[in-house]
Amino acid sequence: MKRVKVVTDSSSGLPKELEKQYEITVVPIPIQIGEESYKENVNLPADEFYRLLDGQVMPKTSSPSP
Repeated sequence: MKRVKVVTDSSSGLPKELEKQYEITVVPIPIQIGEESYKENVNLPADEFYRLLDGQVMPKTSSPSP
């Protein structure tokens, strides 16, 4: 029988417990703030993202590459 794998991007906001429980793969979305590039929840935690929102440059996001 074939297995099914669930994959989502980090904008889904799934709790870590569900990710682990159902072995869901979460792909980080890229975030560009000025000249800096980040990956959500990899090198840009949520609290830092919200802190950067107070800056003069608005973040830009895109879909993760396949």
